[in-house]
Amino acid sequence: MLKQMTISVEEDVYHSLEPIIALRSLDDYISNLVRSRNAEAAVEEAYIAMAADSEREQEAQEWCNASFGPIGETRQYLVGRI
Repeated sequence: MLKQMTISVEEDVYHSLEPIIALRSLDDYISNLVRSRNAEAAVEEAYIAMAADSEREQEAQEWCNASFGPIGETRQYLVGRI
């Protein structure tokens, strides 16, 4: 269902939208833009929730250590020496 709204933007913003408006409708452009921002926020919230799960984080850390060695371990490389 479509809802109508009126927005005001500064002139430079409006002019930057003119080429987009010529290619497709502005309502599609704004809807897709807002949907993508909402999706980003949902992903960020999911990562925050996963990080708060200490048991899951411990399992992930153990898997990483078993697969790649201790994470956070610094390695020093000799540059220019053989």
